[in-house]
Amino acid sequence: GNITPKEKAETLARIAERAMVQNLPSCELWAGQSYKTLANPYALSVQALIEAQKKGNFEQAILLADEAVNKFPKDAKWYCVRGIIELLGGAPMKARKDFIDALKIDPNNKVYRFRLAQTYLPDFRDWYQISILPIADSGKADTNPAKVIEILTPLLSDNAFLNQNPAIVASVGASYLATGKTKEGVSLLQQYLKVRPDDRTSWSLIGQACAKLGDNINSQLAMRKASELGDVQAIRLAQSAASTANQGNLRVALGLVKKSLMLNPAARAPREVLWQIGDRHPEAEQMMKELSKLSQEDALAYQQLLEKKSKGGK
Repeated sequence: GNITPKEKAETLARIAERAMVQNLPSCELWAGQSYKTLANPYALSVQALIEAQKKGNFEQAILLADEAVNKFPKDAKWYCVRGIIELLGGAPMKARKDFIDALKIDPNNKVYRFRLAQTYLPDFRDWYQISILPIADSGKADTNPAKVIEILTPLLSDNAFLNQNPAIVASVGASYLATGKTKEGVSLLQQYLKVRPDDRTSWSLIGQACAKLGDNINSQLAMRKASELGDVQAIRLAQSAASTANQGNLRVALGLVKKSLMLNPAARAPREVLWQIGDRHPEAEQMMKELSKLSQEDALAYQQLLEKKSKGGK
């Protein structure tokens, strides 16, 4: 039905708030043209998040986020928005600075604490599911599980916030494992899996931890579950990669292929996407070259690519 500009602005404001707390696909609700007509910072933030999430256009997204920060330098929200985009784009150190700046303005904000802790995790993507691109080597942050525990432990007693952000439990649990508190870590990860039973990373960590504790039965059960989930997720990622490649976004498609192969190195589906884009993206060609050492099928695909290039791509 009809909606007034004020109602649009209020809706966008709510989406922007949710995007800071929950997974970014919530922005898709308003991925049409409406946000472009609104000259307000919420519209800028949502547009920036959509650019990053749907198109992989992080350069444009950062420009939009910079605009919001410059217009409202005393409003902590836009530092957080820019930090999220920097995490999406593989620049966790820049993101960390933005989250710290946001906390300087609003020191009691739990969302900003939550986001800051992400930058100290070894790999935030599996739990927060906000990145589909590989992290750039130049952007890797120094990890510090003790810092994650320090930042997030006070939030474990806030049930309402945990209901919105159950990944906090997984983050603290994994950080306990990394600091040698194995039983405490397993307990928190098991708590998290009650809410997110399809989280492959947590099952894998529990499997490894139980093996260290000498609990071979539960270790095998957890690792088997992780393997099953990995196969399913690998197929879904490959399907998304194929669709994304067909839309012409090769950078994002390649990121999805990489994640699919990480979950199941023997999977054929992500390879088929790679073969499709190998002559259109230099990194895809390099991946095909590396894979050609692993199997005859990969070697044949790479040889066909070289022959195609020698004939001028015909």
